[in-house]
Amino acid sequence: MQNEWIGVNKKVEIGALDFYIICTDKEDGSLSRLWLVGPRTDADFGAFSEGICELVNLCLLYNIPLKEVINRLRHIKGETAGLTNSDTIHTASSVLDFVAHFLEERYRKFL
Repeated sequence: MQNEWIGVNKKVEIGALDFYIICTDKEDGSLSRLWLVGPRTDADFGAFSEGICELVNLCLLYNIPLKEVINRLRHIKGETAGLTNSDTIHTASSVLDFVAHFLEERYRKFL
């Protein structure tokens, strides 16, 4: 059994919040699963991110197009907003907005 996975693990900074976005890919390169991992001291972010990821992963399981998931997450405004550390996604109106931009950028050829 291999302990390897294909995907990305990216540290994200939006304003004062740091978190990781982790995506595992299927063999064809499309998205398999999504995780958001935030600071251990922020229980609210942990519950929020776990719920969002479970919903996104459930959509993927039931073949709801990733494009539709991205469209629903785009432009949602939140308390955590502002400049990011990304070279291509300069600002985000919320964590969800950043996730949508990130997924669209990474999986563009599957949309």
